[in-house]
Amino acid sequence: RIRALLVTNEMDPQRQLLPPRIRALPRLDLTDSDSVLGWWFLRTLVVDWGRRYRLRIRTFTGIYFFIQVMLLAWLIIDVYVRQDLGLTSMAIALSNNIVLSFIL
Repeated sequence: RIRALLVTNEMDPQRQLLPPRIRALPRLDLTDSDSVLGWWFLRTLVVDWGRRYRLRIRTFTGIYFFIQVMLLAWLIIDVYVRQDLGLTSMAIALSNNIVLSFIL
């Protein structure tokens, strides 16, 4: 059986004191078990989706950080070990940073 999120717009004396924009918002009917169960399913769905999204962002951030560290190491090796700071090395490092920033 599919459970839906049931909300109520019934007015009570306390809601009459609120501004009209706030009064227009629905609220969860806690006396209805189907409404509470539907809200719980919706909350579980949103939390699960957020967990997956956070994991995806964390993975992309880790990959981006690793690639940036490798590019920085390559640039430092070019400058200090090979004593070669050419325009080509700077252009490649800069273009890689820009491309990776837009991709990730």
